[in-house]
Amino acid sequence: MTTDIRNFHTDLKIGELAEQELKRILLKNRFTTSVDKVDHISNGYDLHLKYCIGEHIEELRIEVKTLKGCVQTGVIEQWADNARTKRPHWMNMGDTDRIYFQNRKENMWYAYNAKEVAEWIKAQPESTIRANNDCKDDSGWLLMFYWDSSKYSSHNYNKKFDMPGFIKKFKGECK
Repeated sequence: MTTDIRNFHTDLKIGELAEQELKRILLKNRFTTSVDKVDHISNGYDLHLKYCIGEHIEELRIEVKTLKGCVQTGVIEQWADNARTKRPHWMNMGDTDRIYFQNRKENMWYAYNAKEVAEWIKAQPESTIRANNDCKDDSGWLLMFYWDSSKYSSHNYNKKFDMPGFIKKFKGECK
């Protein structure tokens, strides 16, 4: 049990560090006025961004996902439980505007429109991967997606991994 708790706390710390890094990156944009950490449980997202467009202040609610990353795909939660009855918290709350994925292996960030991602998740007939969270028995199911579908030729491209809603990608902070 100690290993499970240690892994859980390590994952939480990695997630917090990712949120802090994204906050620093977003604050470098001259149009950003503020980026605040919010309570994920009550809000369903991690960061609240305010930025100026002309004389208007706009807001974005951001979910932050950090993944170890691999060469071809990232993963996103499709079901939050084994029985496939609970959707991810950010989807249930319905207020998230953007999802930022951190690919730690490649030190890259990928921004997606959360509404388009949620619709894509709901439209998928089956999950592709069983989640393996050592900290809880009821881990749920994941979907794989391409970090960058433009990298693949037609012979190794699988359309079901092409998640819609891509906005931009950018380099993370130097380590």
